[in-house]
Amino acid sequence: MRIIGKYKLKYFWDIHPESKLSLLRWQAIASQSEWTNFLELRKTFNSADYYKGKVIFDIAGNHYRLIAVVNFIEGWININQVLTHGEYDKNKWKEKYD
Repeated sequence: MRIIGKYKLKYFWDIHPESKLSLLRWQAIASQSEWTNFLELRKTFNSADYYKGKVIFDIAGNHYRLIAVVNFIEGWININQVLTHGEYDKNKWKEKYD
């Protein structure tokens, strides 16, 4: 999968340096994957969720959340947001998609 918006990962780990290794690991796995549907993606990231056209990835044992659009047909992932678990739990991110 081609990853769009990688700069958002760097921006996040610059603020939260402890997230860097986990985000780089996610990036490496996702970029080498060739999913054709959400069920295949869940075989790789079994805790991934789907919400209104977005895939939500748990990062670093649920410490962070990565929200992205995944286009299985064209083979790309567009990173929308990376959040701490606390930011995610406030549910303000949902306002962007409702």
